[in-house]
Amino acid sequence: MSSHCVQIANRLGVTARAEVAALAGEREQVLVRAVVAADAREPVIEHAAREELVGDLLLFPGRDVGGDGIVLELHGFVIDLMGPDTTQALPASAALKVRARVRMLCSCPTQPGGMWEVRDVVARLIRDKVVVREATLTYGGEPSIYTGELSPVEPGVYQLEVLAANPAAATFGVVRRRVTITR
Repeated sequence: MSSHCVQIANRLGVTARAEVAALAGEREQVLVRAVVAADAREPVIEHAAREELVGDLLLFPGRDVGGDGIVLELHGFVIDLMGPDTTQALPASAALKVRARVRMLCSCPTQPGGMWEVRDVVARLIRDKVVVREATLTYGGEPSIYTGELSPVEPGVYQLEVLAANPAAATFGVVRRRVTITR
């Protein structure tokens, strides 16, 4: 690829992951094809949902993309498991109280009847790839907080999974933690 093409690609902001192909004519008209890959992550929350979007866009040097530019639309909920404390062994004799914060990827709060709603929040205990307990989490009375209980289970190691969904808006989220239940 000529250095002229590389300069044009750099001016267009084509990333290191982009693939650039150029065709030059008599008047140095250059056509640049860039495969643009975007990896979007919530920067504040370490275990945020991750989504990757890839698309083809034909770019012409010296011409604006126009409109709103290149728009990447991401859907999803970020779920923070606030309880139980999964770093400690939990007693088998008691119900497992689950408390989760469910927010949009942009960190906007959710609540019933609010601007951003979660239609379904469910907690599940999974052992050997089998769901052994499941409970609906209900709105906890403060923005983004959902609570519920899972009935007691036998001692062992489980995976606690909290799922949030609003299928009408194509918005979903999940968080999973290992839980040890002891006598």
